[in-house]
This record gives sequence, C-alpha cells and structure tokens, in this order.
Amino acid sequence: MKNCVLIGMMLALIAPVALAKEELVDNPAYKHWAAFKLGSTAKLVTTIKMEGEPLKSTVTQTLKELTAEKAVVEQAVEMTVQGHTAKRPGDTLVIMAKAPKDQAIPKPPMGGTATKKAEGDEELTVGEKKYKCHWEQYDVKGEMASGKMRVWTCSEVVGGLVKMQMDIEKTYDKPANGMSITKELIEFKPAR
Repeated sequence: MKNCVLIGMMLALIAPVALAKEELVDNPAYKHWAAFKLGSTAKLVTTIKMEGEPLKSTVTQTLKELTAEKAVVEQAVEMTVQGHTAKRPGDTLVIMAKAPKDQAIPKPPMGGTATKKAEGDEELTVGEKKYKCHWEQYDVKGEMASGKMRVWTCSEVVGGLVKMQMDIEKTYDKPANGMSITKELIEFKPAR
C-alpha cells in the first residue's frame, strides 16, 4: 500500500511536466492556404546555381483539404537535370493551423535554423501583375550550409510565397563560391 501511495505522489509531481506542451501560435503558412478554396494551385520554379549548369525544378501545389486544424497540399514535382526531365507525382504536405513558435518561421531549403534580421515591403511581378509583398531577411546556419535568405510573401497569391532567395556563403565550412537557391512563383490559380 505504501508503494502505491508513493507511486501516486510521484505521478502527481511528474504529470504537470509531462503534460506541458510547447506554446502554439498561428502558422502563417496555414493562413496563406486557408484564404483559398479547394483546388487552388500555385506553381513555383526552384533554381539551384552552383558550378556548371543550374538545376531546375517546378513544383505544382494544389490545395486538396482544408479544415480549421490543417491544410493538405499535394505537391507534384518536375525536375530538369542536364536536359533530362523527370516527373514525380504528388507528395502530400500537411500544414497545421497552429505550430510551435520556433516552427512558424520559414524553413531554410538546406535545413538548419533561421534568425530574422530585417523586414520590409517591396512590389514584385508575377506574370504581368504586380503584387505588394512583405519580405523578411534571415541569417541561416546549418550543418550543410550557411548564408542569407530572404522570403517575400503576399496574401493575394495562393500559398502566399512569391519568392525565396538564399545566397549560400559556406557549405560544410568551405566557401560556397556563389552558390544560391531561388524559388519563384510563376503562376497561381485560385479555385472558384
């Protein structure tokens, strides 16, 4: 009986710690999708510049499911390397409405952490239309690469991302020699 009481007391002390959760905040990525109807699409081109010919891929994102808790986005990828094109059918991306505070910021394309350094507003053109975008500048540090990243977003476009530019300064602690990753929105279609 004594052991049961002792175990009960220990559980009572441990339970609040075990039940404590990270603070959840509104996820900006979810908000950018939640403003649109199912079937809305965004097409983005990613260009990776390094020595030799740049690598290019096109991702078409389609909003497949939307609830108060999450947005489910299908991503179909088409990649061109040395003149050869390969297609990969849809991966599924689940974007939660709430996220831990440290996860509610843009993720660097090569992993690691991003620390916001500056922000502002700028007009960018997609197709023939100009959009007022908000940009945020980050210092990025990771095991594979470090550098500077700027992300432009706009609530008027499906998914919100208009452009992302990462200038890589170092890869594995060696100079990156002008390596960069750019992701740009080239087309979007809100569903009616």
